[in-house]
Amino acid sequence: MRAVGLNTVETYVPWNLHELHPGSYDFGDGGSDFEEFLDIKKFLTLAQEEDLFVILRPGPYICAEWDFGGLPSWLLRNSSMKIRTNDSVYINYVSKYFKVLLGLIEPLQFTKGGSIIAVQIENEYGHIRNEDKSYLRSIIQILRDNNVVELLFTSDTLKSKTAGALPGEYLMTANFNDDAKSNLDTLKTYQSNKPNMVMEYYAGWYDQINEEHNTLDLATYKRVYTDILTYPASVNIYMFVGGTNFGFTAGASDASSDMNNAGLQPVTTSYDYDAPISECGDLTDKYFATADMIGNYSRQKLDLSIGPIDPNRTSYRDIEIKEQILLSEIINNFTDIIESENVMPMELLPINNNSGQNFGYVVYRKKYINLTANAVLKISGYVRDHVLVLVNDLLINPVLSHPDDLNKFGFWRLKDSTIVLTDKDIENATVDLVVENNSRNNYGSLDQFQQYKGLTDDVFIDNEPIRNWQIMPLEFKKSWNLQLSGWHPIITKEATPALYRVSLHRLRHFVKFLQN
Repeated sequence: MRAVGLNTVETYVPWNLHELHPGSYDFGDGGSDFEEFLDIKKFLTLAQEEDLFVILRPGPYICAEWDFGGLPSWLLRNSSMKIRTNDSVYINYVSKYFKVLLGLIEPLQFTKGGSIIAVQIENEYGHIRNEDKSYLRSIIQILRDNNVVELLFTSDTLKSKTAGALPGEYLMTANFNDDAKSNLDTLKTYQSNKPNMVMEYYAGWYDQINEEHNTLDLATYKRVYTDILTYPASVNIYMFVGGTNFGFTAGASDASSDMNNAGLQPVTTSYDYDAPISECGDLTDKYFATADMIGNYSRQKLDLSIGPIDPNRTSYRDIEIKEQILLSEIINNFTDIIESENVMPMELLPINNNSGQNFGYVVYRKKYINLTANAVLKISGYVRDHVLVLVNDLLINPVLSHPDDLNKFGFWRLKDSTIVLTDKDIENATVDLVVENNSRNNYGSLDQFQQYKGLTDDVFIDNEPIRNWQIMPLEFKKSWNLQLSGWHPIITKEATPALYRVSLHRLRHFVKFLQN
């Protein structure tokens, strides 16, 4: 970044990783699966060592195409609490978290010898259709109470006008990917006596499943970036470096209100964003174009030689998959079973110190049930988000093979979906519903954040409600993955749900992607 003439790095802070369970914090030494990514003090110090300022965007909500917009899913256990409002219970949770977070970063502010020059108030609050300035003031008060002394600002696309801002009091910044002059002229009408700042100039866009990789052509990127610089305005390129939403952390958008899951659009694991530095570290044409454009305005001569170089590449031979564990084997050997009269969503499960399940899969098992020929299973409401149905360990529903399959049984778009379980009578059958959480909504109006994952409504077989379930949360935590035993040679190549294991030798200093 510094090589192309940039002087500041901007970063979000995901609450749901730093406080995985209430009161259990991880900032690099908490022992969670993402521990190595969570040392924010190290990141801020490294930025200063690289002679970069920092713009900190601590949320509590961050969007960022991140699961639940960075909010911890355990907040959903309190159904009466209204997130992103002045609800006293919510504000209390935010206050406790911010006290810990801001206590760490307080000495790293610029006026105290550190790298942080500005801190954002919430995030794109103008988009929630709930113009509550008292909530913004509560967040500001929490920041100030915890000794944040640097510049505070808000960030929104300007179609929301001043709904998420406090113009005249705190700096407004704009987010856009085109029409720079028009957007900045509009910004000036709200704060004629303040600096012009583009907090998010979109270098590309994120990707959602079932769509092509989104890109922004080089000519447009250069035109808009030049327009911003000549306006003149400060600008943060979002994203300058592409990344990855590891594990189950990617978000989603477009889930409808009233718990309607039909419009859900999960974001991909890749967060390449068509950025100047790609997800795998490639220096793209945008990278060099950025250096050229900044060079036209910089008083110092830029030296690209101090920047990164394209990573080395290598090609592995085809890797033969030799070992597997069937999903049914994992379920049959699962020990931490929850007995429940009714199905319940992940977030309400009595696990993780009674904070529920964050990520992964959840299995709903009904044993010793007699099925008649052509018995029909009905899942009330919406599946959240993808279900596999097993009868006596055999998969019943088809696997996803075409985008149109998302409109069929097993996926989130159908309400009150049904499937035939068997073409013959089966006594004492075991029925497993294995539900995958494809990610929680990270963007939208307030009612779109009232969301559970798993099953939330009754399940019927031949119009009779099924009771007395065994529920098994499959979180795929690192410690659980490593102790998983029972791997064996592949015994079937049919469409049977399974985990597969391969071994490969790591080659140092090479970028590695796996393709199936």
